[in-house]
Amino acid sequence: MQIGMATSAFLNRPVEPEAVRIAGNSWQRQPVEKQFPGGNDHIMTRIGAGKRERHHRVQVSVRAERGKHDLHGCHAVRRELAEAHAPFDRFKAPVQDHEVMPTPPLTPDELLTTTRSVRKRLELTRPVPIDLVRECLEVALQAPSGSNRQAWQWVVITEESLRKTIGDYYRQAIASYLTSSGSAAGLFADDPERSAVQKRVGDSVAYLGEYMGDVPVLVIPCIRAPRLGAGSQAGLWGSLLPAAWSYMLAARARGLGTAWTTLHLRYEKEIAELLGIPADIRQGVLIPTAYYTGDTFKPASRQPLDNVLHINSWARR
Repeated sequence: MQIGMATSAFLNRPVEPEAVRIAGNSWQRQPVEKQFPGGNDHIMTRIGAGKRERHHRVQVSVRAERGKHDLHGCHAVRRELAEAHAPFDRFKAPVQDHEVMPTPPLTPDELLTTTRSVRKRLELTRPVPIDLVRECLEVALQAPSGSNRQAWQWVVITEESLRKTIGDYYRQAIASYLTSSGSAAGLFADDPERSAVQKRVGDSVAYLGEYMGDVPVLVIPCIRAPRLGAGSQAGLWGSLLPAAWSYMLAARARGLGTAWTTLHLRYEKEIAELLGIPADIRQGVLIPTAYYTGDTFKPASRQPLDNVLHINSWARR
């Protein structure tokens, strides 16, 4: 069967099997080719067909009817791969039926400027299908990484007892943060306009600190790092955090809300022990994931570009 140019390019991109694992609820769950007891297990991600592909086709057709730009052209690539590479089917994990959520008709700029950290508007009682989380992670795996190592790992926590325990650690971290000099609520006190925004941010941070354990899905992007050097770590975290942001963008495009927080790292060791994360794996960020209330989001207030732009040298603005 003839494969399109997009698919050919995709196939030529080297993928390390070890780098595309998703750990669900605990690190040890790794049944790859033996069996897949459930969607929360630690499994190999592969380009698949079946129910997930039907879900993608519905989303694409919805966009086509609305005449909007399809932000995820890789869906078409997946369909070609599914037809041309049937042997990959053995890697597919069982998927769960879930309600098809039409992708919001967002332009690329709208997606980038309205993906907010959602705290107070997360729907805490509405389950999020693991298959939908997997779709977002498949998009995230397209992010860049140093030397194309793809050394990221993704721990997805859905089990209630584990979420509650992480929520307890996070609540303690928030309590310390809110009384610190770096608390969002206390910044820019000499600027009435920015101070009002910061107080609202601090209020929403406190709210999430209280309810983190109730969020239906927690995602922790990780990376293998046996030692953290004393010098610049830009190369290390630059090979993980863009993928984490891509996950949030993909979630936004599918009607999910997320938030970006690293405050849980105050208890990184305890959370690693809870989830069985190896000692040479470092956590990068904690991303609570849920459906959100309300209709949409709007761009946030930001300081003018000219306040932060330097052209050719630091002194030139």
